[in-house]
Amino acid sequence: MSGAGRDPLRGSIVVSIGLVMAGVVAMWLAWSKAAGLAFVPFQLPWILVGGLGGVGLIGIGLAVVTIQLSRRAASVRTTMLTGFVEDAGKLLGAVNQRSTR
Repeated sequence: MSGAGRDPLRGSIVVSIGLVMAGVVAMWLAWSKAAGLAFVPFQLPWILVGGLGGVGLIGIGLAVVTIQLSRRAASVRTTMLTGFVEDAGKLLGAVNQRSTR
């Protein structure tokens, strides 16, 4: 598909799903490694790096989707407003033409 007709939301959704899945995997790995250690100070690095990193990846993935959806909604509003302004201009032109007759 050409670049002009391609919907950027699709790519963003794929990237977001990948980020969220990576975050879940990171959190699962952190939990599984920390659960195997009985000494709490040895658990902390796994929890901090894997747990917080996983939450960060999930947050970034969800933020990407949110931003792209709001950009798409703004684009749809702009397109609708442009069409409305064009139609209003045509209507005004027709009224002006009719009133000059």
